[in-house]
This record gives sequence, C-alpha cells and structure tokens, in this order.
Amino acid sequence: MECSLRVPAEVSISNSELCALVSNMLDNALNACEDVDPGKRFVVFKASVKASYLVLDMRNSKSTSEGDEGRETTRRGILDRIRFAEEQTSGGSLAEHGGGLSVIDTIVQRYDGAVSLERSKAGFRMSVMVDLAAQT
Repeated sequence: MECSLRVPAEVSISNSELCALVSNMLDNALNACEDVDPGKRFVVFKASVKASYLVLDMRNSKSTSEGDEGRETTRRGILDRIRFAEEQTSGGSLAEHGGGLSVIDTIVQRYDGAVSLERSKAGFRMSVMVDLAAQT
C-alpha cells in the first residue's frame, strides 16, 4: 500500500467524518483486491487540499473479470450509480458492501462535494471531494 497525505493538521471536516470517508474507501479497495493475484495487488491512497476542497483519491487493483472500462461522475447521489461500486467489490450483495457508500454519499452531500468512480482494466479509482468551506 502506498499513501501520500498532504493536508493541514486542522481541517473543517470532523475527525469522525474524515475517518468514515477514508475507512470506507479503504474497505472497498481491500475487498476489490481479494481476488487479485498477490503479486499484482495494489492500493494507492492520496489526500490533499486544492483550493477549498479536500480531495481523497483511492486507486486499487481489481479482478480482471470485474467489468469493462467506464467512468461515472456525479455531483450528488452516488447511490444512483451504485452498480459501479458493486462491480469493484469481490462479490456479495449490495447490502453487504453498499453501506459504506451510503456513508460516503451522506458526508459528500453535507459538504457540497462530488464523487468520481472510474474503472479500467488495470483497476478501480474512487475520488471524493468535499468543500471545506461549506457550512454544515
């Protein structure tokens, strides 16, 4: 696993919300890696602040049988695009894997943010942006 964190010690998002975002993104990434050959597994997490936005970016390997290339970006309502998340998990139902996405969606909406989900042959990428200047 590779991590790059470039964020100030104090940001306006609560510690519990920040933890919820990162832990759910990481859980999804690790689940997607389970069916990948150990020598080909990867998880890369980057966090930074750009303008007033906290940007969290998680890239990970996935099974080659997990769907075609594609990209979905949504200003609000990641749950409307839940099929992308189902494809990046290593199996199971939405009830087993979708709870974390609901948490992410709730926090993103609270901070007037956005979520981008992208899949390719090489892996899966989830980017989350939350506006640190947004009034909660």
